[in-house]
Amino acid sequence: RSENQVYLKGQSPDITKKEDVTTVDIGETIHYTITGTIPDTTGYDNYQYIIKDTLSSGLTFDGNTTVAITDSTGNPSEAPEATIEGQNMTLDLSEWVRNNQKNKG
Repeated sequence: RSENQVYLKGQSPDITKKEDVTTVDIGETIHYTITGTIPDTTGYDNYQYIIKDTLSSGLTFDGNTTVAITDSTGNPSEAPEATIEGQNMTLDLSEWVRNNQKNKG
C-alpha cells in the first residue's frame, strides 16, 4: 500500500458578504457587498477564483443585478458580468485576478 501526501500551497481566499439592511418588506431591494483579497497566483498555471452565491428563500435577483469592483481605496475596476440563474449567482473573477496581481494581498 502506498501513501500519498498533500501539501497545501496556501489557504483559500477569505470572502465575506454583508447586506446593507437587516430587514426588508416585500418588494424592497437589498444591496450587498462581497469582500475578498486578491490572492497571489504565483506558481499556478490555472488559477480559478469563482464566487457563487445563493439567495435565501423568499429573495430573488431582479433584472438590474450589477457587479462593481473597487479596491481597498474605492478605486473602481471593470467587472465581468455575473451569471444569474434563479436564486443563484456565479461570478468568475479568474481572469480578473490574474490581470490584477499588482494589487495582490
